[in-house]
Amino acid sequence: MADKQKAKRSGRKAERKRHLSTFTHLYESRDKRLCVFEDEHGHLTSVRASRLA
Repeated sequence: MADKQKAKRSGRKAERKRHLSTFTHLYESRDKRLCVFEDEHGHLTSVRASRLA
């Protein structure tokens, strides 16, 4: 029984890791200081480009 629960938990971790990289680059400012990304659910996120390096 404990083995099944461990397998479920590890499967969930793998599933979460798989979903981390589902962002689409939408916009970059002319001075390249700001980027806007959209996730698979349509949520927008803006990020200072200096944080990406």
